[in-house]
This record gives sequence, C-alpha cells and structure tokens, in this order.
Amino acid sequence: MIGAISYSPSVDRGLVVQDVRIGEINRVELQGQVAGGKAINAARAARFWGSEVHVVAPLGGYGREWITQELRNLGIVLSEFVAQYPTRVCESVFSRSSQELTEFYELAPKLSYEELELLADMARDLAKGASWTLVAGSLPSSTGKGYVGRLIESLHARGSKVAVDLSGAHLAEALMAGPELVKINLDEASNLEYGSLPETSNSPQQDLGRTGLTAQEAQALDLARHIRNKYSGSKNSPPITVITLGSHGAVLAHERLVVARNRHLGLYGNGCGDTLMGVMLSCLDKLGEPSTPAGLEEAFRAGLGASVANAMEPLPAVFSREDAGIFSAQIGIIHLPRK
Repeated sequence: MIGAISYSPSVDRGLVVQDVRIGEINRVELQGQVAGGKAINAARAARFWGSEVHVVAPLGGYGREWITQELRNLGIVLSEFVAQYPTRVCESVFSRSSQELTEFYELAPKLSYEELELLADMARDLAKGASWTLVAGSLPSSTGKGYVGRLIESLHARGSKVAVDLSGAHLAEALMAGPELVKINLDEASNLEYGSLPETSNSPQQDLGRTGLTAQEAQALDLARHIRNKYSGSKNSPPITVITLGSHGAVLAHERLVVARNRHLGLYGNGCGDTLMGVMLSCLDKLGEPSTPAGLEEAFRAGLGASVANAMEPLPAVFSREDAGIFSAQIGIIHLPRK
C-alpha cells in the first residue's frame, strides 16, 4: 500500500480556449476538474497503475465533499479532517493558438499548530501499513522549523519508506532526515541550499566523459550526484534521486547514473512530474524488497512513460495506461559511469 500526505489539496480545473485574450471574454472549448495537489495527483497515478492508495488531507469549504467523493470513486482511501480554511482552487488555461499553459494557483491555506499535529498523527497511523509514504506539495507557511524532519523520522520508525517532492527549506530539511527517494525538477534542485557544486559542473562535457549530453542533462546529473553525496551519512543511505527536465526527460541517480529522453512532447505539462512519482512508487510497491537496480530503472521508465501520456491530456495525473506503455518503450536510456 502507498500512503500520500497532502498538506495542500486543491480542486484543479483545466480549461482549453482558442486563445487567451486579456480584458475580453474567453470562450471555453473544453473543461474538466479533478482532485489535485502534488500528493493527490501522485496518489491518483499510483491508483491508475493498480496500487492500493491511502491519502490523508485537511479539507474545508465546498471542495471538501467534492474531493471526498472524487477519491472514493477512484477507490482511494481517504482520511481527512475539517480544516479551518476552505480547500484552494487552482486553474490551468491552455491556449490552442500559442500552445501555452497559463496557471492560476491559490496559496496553500494556513494550518494551525493543532491541525499540523493532527495531520502528522494521521500520517503516522497510515505509515504502519504502507510500503511507501509520500510527502509532497506546498506546505503551509505556518509549518515550523523541524516539523518535516520529525515527520519523516516518525514515518521511518513505523516501518515505511519515504518519498519526498518538496522545495526550498522544507526540501533541505526533508533530505536531512534521510528519505529513500526524492523527485524534484531542475529549478528546485538548483535552488536547494546544498553548498557549492563541483568545479566540473561548469564544463559538464569534460566530467565523466559525457560527450553527447545536453547542458541540462549534464547539470541535472551533477546536482543529483551532489544531493546523494551531501545527504548520505552514517545513519542514512544516499537517496534515490530523480530530477525532471520538463518535457525532455529526466535523470536518475542511484547505484548507477541514468539519463532518460522522451521522444514525444505533449501539449500539457501540468501534473506530469506527479504522475512520474505516483507510477514509480506503484512499481516499487509491487516489486517489494529488495528492489534491484534493474527493477528501479524499470519503475523509472514506467513513470516517465506515464508522464508523457499525461502530457497528452489537459488534466494532471490523468492518462491512458495503454499510451503510457507505448511511450515507455520508446524512451531513450543512457547509462553513465558512476565516479
């Protein structure tokens, strides 16, 4: 079973228009709505992939009943409490003419100290039966220093492996607590307060003999290696590190270094990283212990294939499993020496 902790759930609306005209009426050609936020998106993707999934989340306002029913319809178990503030609404508007996505995201509502502790207690209960527990998304501004680290340590104490998809100070704090898997994008990795990069980062083609890699791929590999080196110690193994490169692919650092290139570019980018995480966790959940390097890389490939399929759809973490399998088989994989 996979657990997902959602600190910032949302009602996600996707709209498709011919063009976005500022100051004018924009006629909507297609529209849809799903329960969202990073953790819930990843949970939906894992459920599509066949895993049992349990979500904990604070829900409030008119969105509470709708999200509850939406997750129930998908067969996702939900543990929730009534939050003080309404659940946020996020809108993504896709323009057919420019093929650009314009997004309007409300800030995550504040949670009181009592609400944060209640959510942590619910997460600890969930972790007792979870092979993996995901901590993802925007944490409220009211989240105090040390909260994320303590949470991850308590999830480990109950026997669950931990995956994180966070940013900024919360990401750095999470990594100090030793999660088994981290998935972030290139900007989040670059902004991480990890110290200076190796000198070879400025001339990536000379490092590891990487002739043929793009500058983005080489930078992502350096960042992934640096994250693994910095956040491993006597108590922690280095985290499996995935850094996404938008529609172009991703890199994976574990016992080996892997670059994956997408051969198909979809129109819609929202939620694709969440889909990668959810499907990857679903595959790892089914593999059980121990997961081999080959099994991990197959999970990574499956997640990327699903993320490409997601890019063909206007809503986050909604995709055709058949298309995901086709795209997965067509992803280009490059293995590099680990030094």
